[in-house]
Amino acid sequence: MIQKEWWNQRFPKVNALLLLLVIFPIFIIPSLPRIYTSYLYPPFFSCICLCAAFSIITHRRIIVFFAVIINIFFWLSYLGEWQDLKLVIRLLEILFFLFMVGALVREIFITPYVSSTVIMDAITAYLLLGFAFSLLVTTINQLIPGSYNFVGTGDIKDYDPIRQNIYYAFVTFTTTGYGDILPIAPVAKSLAILISISGQLYIAIIMALLVGKFASVRD
Repeated sequence: MIQKEWWNQRFPKVNALLLLLVIFPIFIIPSLPRIYTSYLYPPFFSCICLCAAFSIITHRRIIVFFAVIINIFFWLSYLGEWQDLKLVIRLLEILFFLFMVGALVREIFITPYVSSTVIMDAITAYLLLGFAFSLLVTTINQLIPGSYNFVGTGDIKDYDPIRQNIYYAFVTFTTTGYGDILPIAPVAKSLAILISISGQLYIAIIMALLVGKFASVRD
């Protein structure tokens, strides 16, 4: 009984830790010298997967199990030279993060009032959605070389696909669109449309949920 209650508990500290872990590879790692990216990105990615699984209540056991499996295969593909496995794992990572975004939004929906944990979940889900899109951009660029024009990103020697793809995904996600990285292939252009629309829809849906919960509590 104690074990069941433990698994069905919510851990606000885990949600706060997840938000910090998501912030680091999106905002901190890209600002560091390129040499640190390959060393810092994998461990933070693993921690994000595990914390994301523990940050929700519904079906936590199953989600934690899949997070561990994804982590194992992620490290196998990272340390090995299996390119096909890397592609499959990246697709699984994208699906996992999209699922976690939906799970976090569901947690926000079923919570009866607006709390600090709800606010953290809303921000985390937004960042995770953008991060998932950056992985999708990476996958498309790997499958179809030349899908994006990176000419405006500076010296080619300083080119880092992880940093550039995260940057492009969030610039498109927020509909800023500086134009220094351009989608060239048709599938890349279609993805740019999807990323832009998803960012706007997420903000509209989450704002409606939060305002509705806040108003219902005041009434």
